[in-house]
Amino acid sequence: GFQSGLPCYVPLLSELRIFKLNAVSDDSNGCVCALASLANHACLPSVTLAWDHARRRHQVRALRCIEAGEEVAASYIDLWQPAEARRRALRQEMGFDCQCSTCAGMDEDDRRLSDHRRVLCKRFEQDVHTKLQAGRWEEALHDAKSLHGMAKQEFGDVETLITREMRGAMAE
Repeated sequence: GFQSGLPCYVPLLSELRIFKLNAVSDDSNGCVCALASLANHACLPSVTLAWDHARRRHQVRALRCIEAGEEVAASYIDLWQPAEARRRALRQEMGFDCQCSTCAGMDEDDRRLSDHRRVLCKRFEQDVHTKLQAGRWEEALHDAKSLHGMAKQEFGDVETLITREMRGAMAE
């Protein structure tokens, strides 16, 4: 009689889903790291997860000082999106609704301001890249300074790896 091939595919599909939801990767490399995959998502993360091409290793880098006992959280998505776009991306790509303190703890006015800052950060980031490619250095530096200021506001004036790296790049 007829036999379904489903039992053959279910383990493979489960493994692919586990990899997709837990891997730290880029376009061509990646791995599932037991400890790093325990990091939950936050829209204002304390760490970043990255793949180190040169070493072919996974990295967890603190974005700011992390207090003892504080949850280590990474962003699973592009941070420079409005709240609804972040929620939609997490729902579609990761299968859950964001419940991080940033999303859950903001009133409507604060959310609107945060959305505005994040959209501006995205625009400034794109403009810096475009202007650098065109050799328009002074305009790119102006936009980089605007991006730095807006990111600091969004992160609550806390020094982060992101703002520190921006400041270093502008100094060069």
